[in-house]
Amino acid sequence: MTKDGRMEFCRPLLCNTFVTLHLVSYKTERVCNCVWRTDNMTDKEFKRLNRAQLIEIIYQFQMKVDKLTEQNQELERELADKRLRLSSAGNIAEAALKMNDCFRSAQNAAEQYLNEMKTIREETEAEQHRILSQAQEQRERILSQTQEERQRILAEAQAEAEVIIAGSKKIRADNDCAIEAILKEYQQSPSDDGRWV
Repeated sequence: MTKDGRMEFCRPLLCNTFVTLHLVSYKTERVCNCVWRTDNMTDKEFKRLNRAQLIEIIYQFQMKVDKLTEQNQELERELADKRLRLSSAGNIAEAALKMNDCFRSAQNAAEQYLNEMKTIREETEAEQHRILSQAQEQRERILSQTQEERQRILAEAQAEAEVIIAGSKKIRADNDCAIEAILKEYQQSPSDDGRWV
């Protein structure tokens, strides 16, 4: 509590979180007009949501945060009014009892806000881990398929090379036989001057 009787909240933490969520809600466009009911959704239903739907849920939570912030400001205005009444009434003990309800309401609103932010952060981290593990599995599957395809292509290329080499050896053997036959025939035929070579 401060000297004038007001309760201090963790304002830097609340402001930073509010600014971050506020930016997220303005940077992303609304993907659907339905209101997400996250309080009774199961884990399976959360896992089936896509990124746009998760952003919509965050947007809905931001709307709740804005509403709670407005309520908090309204409570602070009521507190200021009660302070004025307290100074005019003069009964400090009675006024303190009335103001405790106001402080309790503000404290409850702040705690509810922090709990919602913690839940959103945990859900977001779980979604990140799930997406990363899926990406890793997909990467390993693609690498394995690529390796198998490489082995298959190499085996096919090796088989084709062996067939080509065997065909060229046969052609060369046939050509060698033909050349030998031509040479033998040439050696057995008489030359132009009538002599046998």
